[in-house]
Amino acid sequence: MPPNAAPPTPALTESLLASANIDG
Repeated sequence: MPPNAAPPTPALTESLLASANIDG
């Protein structure tokens, strides 16, 4: 995902955290 696509949003952060938790 391009870094300039959009500023980090709470939903995006939640998604990334969930992804990290599932990953590790």
